Amino acid sequence: MTQRYCYFCYICVMEVIQTYKYKLKPTTQQANLLDNWIGTCRFVYNLALDCKIQSYQKGVRLSKYDLMKQLPGLKEVEWIQSVPSQSLQNVIERLDVAYQKFFSGGGFPKWAKRGEYNSILFKSVSQTATGFVLPKVGQLKVFKDRMPTGKLKTAIIIKESNGYFMCVTFGIESKNLYPTDENQVVGIDMGIAHFLTDSKGCYVENPKYTKKYQARLRVKNRSLARKKKGSGRFKKTKSELSRLHSKIANVRKDFSHKVSLKYVKENTLIVCEDLKVRNMIKFGNLSKSIADVSWSGFFDKLSYKSKLYEKRFVQVNPKFTSQKCNSCGHIAKENRLNQANFHCVSCGHQQNADFNAAKNILGEGIALNRQREAIACA
Repeated sequence: MTQRYCYFCYICVMEVIQTYKYKLKPTTQQANLLDNWIGTCRFVYNLALDCKIQSYQKGVRLSKYDLMKQLPGLKEVEWIQSVPSQSLQNVIERLDVAYQKFFSGGGFPKWAKRGEYNSILFKSVSQTATGFVLPKVGQLKVFKDRMPTGKLKTAIIIKESNGYFMCVTFGIESKNLYPTDENQVVGIDMGIAHFLTDSKGCYVENPKYTKKYQARLRVKNRSLARKKKGSGRFKKTKSELSRLHSKIANVRKDFSHKVSLKYVKENTLIVCEDLKVRNMIKFGNLSKSIADVSWSGFFDKLSYKSKLYEKRFVQVNPKFTSQKCNSCGHIAKENRLNQANFHCVSCGHQQNADFNAAKNILGEGIALNRQREAIACA
């Protein structure tokens, strides 16, 4: 790796893994082939899961490598033989990931159902001017979009309600496209009333996309409930409902991408709270509102974009950030009068509560960042 001067110290320029999603324009023959392969992968997944369950009941534990050794035997079946070997190996890897989550406290791996298991991975992929080339599929054209340059790694074909999509993973060298001053730092406090409040006093309004589409969702859900399950009208309405959910997810992602890129462009150091969003959704009273603002997705985008553009993203412990006075440092539960107002009982400092919290988050982030730099330079 080459060395490059950073805003605080010398760091290594590393390869950043980035995924781009494209909508495909497959031919009818290619679409049928992909459908068959996804169905085959679903069959192999369920077969491997059944094999693991039965072997465990007999006192034998099979690893993913034991299951992969049995894949050549399945190749004797003609409709399994046509699927690329690396795609079938990835099926076993997906099952192994599901088991690892189970051992970490998650639920037991479920059977792959039609309509839910809807993707297939390719490890051999090449890029053309208008699309990508996959083994045994040929050239797949994509709708006109940005075509990045980088080392192609993997491609995943996903069948969604509104067509086929390809998620292509590139290895891209980090680059500083947005030169900034090392004093351009910002702390961000996430919220519900406002999507976020930063330490510069800027507010980003909460778009509340679920509320915006709530009426349409209610109509579609009622319509689906009245249809006979499995009928043609049931399938049509279910597809329409699925497309509406996809639209909501897409506009939410688009908003998150734009806001995160804005902060990466304008700042050298971005500091956020290290929130346990999953626990907040699971046990909190505002679970629907938190899920709608998608804090985790926003943090993920800030993280990888900061690496890509050679910025620093830091997450700090959220403890007392909303109760601490940014003026005198006094911590008390009584400081926070309500959701919007902060009034220090020690020094009398008054400020918007979210703005005060954002400045505390920035201070914690600067201190943590200096600690890390001191350790790295030691």
